[in-house]
Amino acid sequence: MKIIVANPNSNTELTEVLMKSAEKGLNDSSTELISYTNPKGSKHIDCTFGDYQSVWSFVRGLLDYTEEVKPDAIVLAGFGNFGFFALKEALDIPVISIAEGSQVIATMLGHKYSILTVFKQNIPYQEDLTHLLL
Repeated sequence: MKIIVANPNSNTELTEVLMKSAEKGLNDSSTELISYTNPKGSKHIDCTFGDYQSVWSFVRGLLDYTEEVKPDAIVLAGFGNFGFFALKEALDIPVISIAEGSQVIATMLGHKYSILTVFKQNIPYQEDLTHLLL
């Protein structure tokens, strides 16, 4: 199985950290993780403006990369929106964001959950994302 781990921003150092973390939890040697970094994205996505700055190039670039790599699934490795509904619509493979996956699991584990952030400007963005996902 081939899975793209896609970083919606242009921070290649973050992509390396994400890949090391993903590979550490990988127990199946037949699964291949392939990284993708959005070369035209903003360096960080910590608010709605950063999301909008990166989304078009991320979706377009990831669609092109998917044609080339032909993965079985895509994990969107960012805790934001950045076009995941567009990608789900355009592709015929599973596409899940870490925000979506973690929030869906959290709702199965209890009635309430929290999202931690280090930036104050990220709070409204995360609140909007939560309403969008659930």
